[in-house]
Order: sequence, then structure tokens, then C-alpha cells
Amino acid sequence: MLWYFLTKNHCFVDGNKRVGFYAASILLKINGHSDNIDDDEAYDKAIQISCSQLTGKALDTYILELSH
Repeated sequence: MLWYFLTKNHCFVDGNKRVGFYAASILLKINGHSDNIDDDEAYDKAIQISCSQLTGKALDTYILELSH
């Protein structure tokens, strides 16, 4: 949800999608998981979030599958 809300809530003038992705990636790594996502896939997911094509629940499911 961190990635989702940092992207959707536009807390910064620019870079919300990048910050959201990197914050989620770092959080996974801190908790002993890997993110296993390439740059193109991360970009696609970030765009889907910002265009409301990906829900928070769907993103949670995706990250859960990705981190194992």
C-alpha cells in the first residue's frame, strides 16, 4: 500500500511514482524480501497505479507474489 498511496496522493511536485516504487522496494528489502521486478515492469505498474488501472488490493497481491 505504501507504493500505491505515495503514487496516488501526489505528496511531491514531481517523482511520486519513483518515490512510491523505491520506498516499497526498500521496505521489502528491510524485511528480508526481494522485489524481483525489472525497471520496465515497475514503470508499467507505476503508470497503472497513477491512471487508476490498478487498485491497492491488486497491487498488494502482486507484491506478495513478487516477494516470494
